[in-house]
Amino acid sequence: MTAPVAIDVSDNNGLDIDWHAVRGSGVRIAIAKCCEGEGGTHPGFVANWQGIEAADFERRGTYHFARAEHSPQANAAAAMRAIADAGGLRGADFIALDVEAPSREVAWPLGAGAPTINWTLACLAELERLTRRRPWLYCSQGFVLGMLRSDPRLNVYPLWIANINEVGDPGAPWPHALWQFTWKAAIAGINGAVDGSTIGPAYASTLTDPTDPGDDMPWTIVAHPTDTGYWCVDNAGHVYAYGAAKYHGGLGHMPGGAAFNGKVIGLAPTLDGTGYWLMTDAGSIYAFGNATYLGDPAPGGL
Repeated sequence: MTAPVAIDVSDNNGLDIDWHAVRGSGVRIAIAKCCEGEGGTHPGFVANWQGIEAADFERRGTYHFARAEHSPQANAAAAMRAIADAGGLRGADFIALDVEAPSREVAWPLGAGAPTINWTLACLAELERLTRRRPWLYCSQGFVLGMLRSDPRLNVYPLWIANINEVGDPGAPWPHALWQFTWKAAIAGINGAVDGSTIGPAYASTLTDPTDPGDDMPWTIVAHPTDTGYWCVDNAGHVYAYGAAKYHGGLGHMPGGAAFNGKVIGLAPTLDGTGYWLMTDAGSIYAFGNATYLGDPAPGGL
């Protein structure tokens, strides 16, 4: 069997992992479960997160196990609390959203297609807002092809695909960063079997991610016409809706990774609040919901 380049652990792997021994075995990337749903910090996560850092791995990651019976915002907030408890994200650390059925006996609670896609996009967007870095998406080949329908809006997120197949291609719908190919790796420092992954063709792009917003994400807040909600929008085009305000689309996750013209500098709602326009510093205007595009001052138009 191919030796894993990356491993991921949870409390199923015990609470006494010798991370220096794991690093000495040749593992380069170590990933630890931080939280599940809106629950508290996962048992062992603080020790694992700090132990991975102390053992000087090439890369440190964490994953949040999604529970769709809780809101995307509650899931993301719980993950951030757990990471903060353990000391936070540093350098090239990454967080992955693990989207799968809770167990073999308990099905994923949302339907295939739009319900699951929209929930997943909302949770990823909230993680990106809170962490100020692009989260990864972890799911099985069957889940991404079936439940998520290989939706192109997801392909801006590094894919960590699970396909327990020790030979052959994992069958990802777009280039993957990691491929989890075994649940039975034997690694020094860990008692029993552990999940193992190998690097995929998209991994290198995650080391110098040009979509990392860094510190250049000034925010604009705009009230709903009823004053019972508001939208927040950053200059990367991500829109977040609260209260009576509803999300009708944004520019942060355009299909196929398409670019838009300039940086977003403002949002204007329609009279009833069921749509809005976004304007960029290049003069381009984009309409969402019941807002109608009537032209813009950008050179050459759209």
